[in-house]
Amino acid sequence: MPAGWEPAPGAPIRAGDHYEQRESIASGCRFFRLRQLDGHVTAVLGLVQSATGEPLVNAQVGQRQLSDAEGVFAGLVEVTPGGWMTLRAAGHATGYARPASGPGGTALVEAWLTPFAIFQRVESGQTARLFLGDAAVPRVEVTLEGADFASNRVTVGLCELKLPDVGPLAAPLEPADDRHLTAAFSMEAFDSDGNAVSLAAERQVEVRIRDDGGTNTPPLLAWFDADAGKWRALPAACERAGPNRLTCHWPATLPLCGLFEAGPAPRFDTTGPGLHGRTGGSQLHQDPSAAEAAFDEDYKRHRARLQVRLRELEGVGDPTQDAETHAIMADMAAQARAYAAAYPNERGKVKLLNAAYQAGLLGEEALMEQLHGEATQLANDLARSLLGKGDCGRVREMLHMEAQLQLMGGDEALIEGLRQKIEQLYQECDLWIGTIQFTGWPSPSHPGLKPYVLQSGGSWSERHEVKMATHAKTRVLTGEDFIKLDFPEVVFEKTDDPCEQSITFFGRPTPASLTMNFGGSYDGRVFQVSQLVPATGAQPVSVVQRWVIQGEEDGGCITIIPGQEFPFPNYYTLIWHGFDRLGPPITIQEMLDGGTRSAGPFGEVIRGYEQIQNGLPFPNAGRYPFTSGWLTWQFIHVKKLLPLEP
Repeated sequence: MPAGWEPAPGAPIRAGDHYEQRESIASGCRFFRLRQLDGHVTAVLGLVQSATGEPLVNAQVGQRQLSDAEGVFAGLVEVTPGGWMTLRAAGHATGYARPASGPGGTALVEAWLTPFAIFQRVESGQTARLFLGDAAVPRVEVTLEGADFASNRVTVGLCELKLPDVGPLAAPLEPADDRHLTAAFSMEAFDSDGNAVSLAAERQVEVRIRDDGGTNTPPLLAWFDADAGKWRALPAACERAGPNRLTCHWPATLPLCGLFEAGPAPRFDTTGPGLHGRTGGSQLHQDPSAAEAAFDEDYKRHRARLQVRLRELEGVGDPTQDAETHAIMADMAAQARAYAAAYPNERGKVKLLNAAYQAGLLGEEALMEQLHGEATQLANDLARSLLGKGDCGRVREMLHMEAQLQLMGGDEALIEGLRQKIEQLYQECDLWIGTIQFTGWPSPSHPGLKPYVLQSGGSWSERHEVKMATHAKTRVLTGEDFIKLDFPEVVFEKTDDPCEQSITFFGRPTPASLTMNFGGSYDGRVFQVSQLVPATGAQPVSVVQRWVIQGEEDGGCITIIPGQEFPFPNYYTLIWHGFDRLGPPITIQEMLDGGTRSAGPFGEVIRGYEQIQNGLPFPNAGRYPFTSGWLTWQFIHVKKLLPLEP
């Protein structure tokens, strides 16, 4: 096609073509102009989820796209020369995904990002210890100094990834080797604005890892190079420090690295498609139930099995003629269908699409068409629901839904209805979106009882996804704050006593989510927003302590307190009631007023950070497993209509 060709309204957007995407605020119309762009930019439809199952809101995909409330994105995305996209979300390790052309020419991506298990602040002149697992016998442990980094103040995140969540699970190893990925980790450092920070010149990090390799030859450490699309081996980076103990030297903070070992590839056993039962449809912003999360885990294992099998056959066999490959494909398709039937949401739709794409690769044309048709019907149903309830705060979801229906050959009447609704909203709707992240790191010892020292547990966190939609004529602002609370178990023990004495902190339930609402006004320059109010049906969590106290008697131990629980109920969010229940340490209004304003790739940005102290010494210093934490915020003006210029 000649450069400059514009598709007629309603013409499909095709993968492989490179488009310049623009939005006309005056008309509310979107158009795509075909031209010669960088060969590493392509049109993609995708879904970003947390490894725990829920969609990731405001995840950054490349430099051009942000995911919406359902984790969906659609549009132009940068792709490395090796064919990989980079995905980032607050509180999560950087992820990688490889888009490929699927049914109907749709370039499809499905990605899971792993939340950091622990965060730690590292400042100049300080030393910090990060560990995963039990403090006394950690799975992974690293000690860092402020001088290790090229910035005076950084936040470091550390986590281990489940293998099915690793995007480049089956990417080749360089130099070529028949070893398989057996463990994957991420350690990243960020400055106060959330930008990645590298190690200082000539510094490296010693990471201690426990494995089950006994005294065998240590595994090979490698890091994923997205530009090349390969794992780069680091020969002799790991050595045995004892049975089942490795010491590895990382030359950098590595967003994704792994251990590779010889032997059979992981098999990713599953419980079988559809065995978890139906628990009802998922709604916008609802955390997945345990059953839905189990469905997701099984689907990911089938997907991983297929990736590994295809890698095994590279250069030695034809997957279209391989019985095992087709059996895995059948399992994956069955699991995708079972998920979509039980949970008819965006995640179910993308699973059907991905299964259709894989079936097409294997020459199963009939199965591909069936799955693609089921995905298209589900997309029509979701579009119909969104069209009925769409408002200013859902304009991004409607834009992405319109693009999806075009890509998938959806209902033309729905496409036209979405266009008209978007055009109306574009003439009256101004939209800011934001992310607020609080992280509290467990204290080395119990905040109120110093003899009790930290034994295990990760960071406690709040993640807020904020929308502020303003009617351009009335200036009335409607705000929504969707909050994800994650308060995992943190255990403190008295280690100088022969009998068990422990205090365990945790949230019930955890993770948990709830929605808060707020109102106000915005004229394009000044915000006036009210305090948060729990939305209808919002359920708080309880911060619980479990005490196990034993004492000595006749040379043995007797139980005095047998795991008694002490709940502190009605926790919503620190930016509503604070830790001491006397009021919030900071409000959304104060964040908007006190943040730094700058231009960004998606619009004007307001960002900032603040250290949050844990209120009064007692009882709160003993109610939570930390004494302070850091709160960061970022708001983006993604749909600018205000101020209206004369």
